[in-house]
Amino acid sequence: HDGEGALGLLSFVLPPAPEAALPMDLCLVLDGSGSMLGDAIEQSRAATLAVVSALRSDDRVQVLRFGDETLAFFRRPLLATARVCQALCELVPTIDANLGGTNLDDALERALRQLGPAEAGRARAIILVTDGAVQPDDVRNAQSAATEAGVRLFVVAVGSSAATEVLGPLAQATGATLERAV
Repeated sequence: HDGEGALGLLSFVLPPAPEAALPMDLCLVLDGSGSMLGDAIEQSRAATLAVVSALRSDDRVQVLRFGDETLAFFRRPLLATARVCQALCELVPTIDANLGGTNLDDALERALRQLGPAEAGRARAIILVTDGAVQPDDVRNAQSAATEAGVRLFVVAVGSSAATEVLGPLAQATGATLERAV
C-alpha cells in the first residue's frame, strides 16, 4: 500500500509453444507379392495417396515395392516438391501384386539404406504396408538395424493373413505402431 493507492505486480507464465514437427525422411515400403491381389493392393494404393497428401515440401520421400526383389520408385529419396508429389500420384496405378514372394527382410534393409544416416533436425521413418505371413526370423535383422538407427517402423497390416503377432512387436520395438486395415 502506498498511502491511498496500491501497487501490484502481475506476471503470466505461458505454456511452451508446441514444437513444430521436424522435417521427415520417409520410406514407404509396399508389398507387391502375389498374395496382395484384390483389396490388399487397393489398400496399398490408397495408403500411398494418403502419405503423399500428408507430405510437406521439406520432407524427403522414397517408395519401395517388394516381393522376390525390391524396386525403388526413385534412385534416392527426393524432396516432396509439388512435382515429386504429382509424380507419385501418377505412379500409384502402377502399384500391383506382380513381384512374386515376400522377401520382407531385404526390403526393410534396403529402406534403411535409402534413408541413410541420421541428420540433425530431421526425423526418419518407414511405413510398411503388407499382408505378409512372416516369421520372427524374417524381420529380426531389420528390427535391430532400425532400432539402432533410431528409425521408427510403422506397419499397416492388410488382409486377414498378416502376421500381426510378428509385425506388431516389430513396430513397437522401434517406437511405432501397427494399424490393421480391413
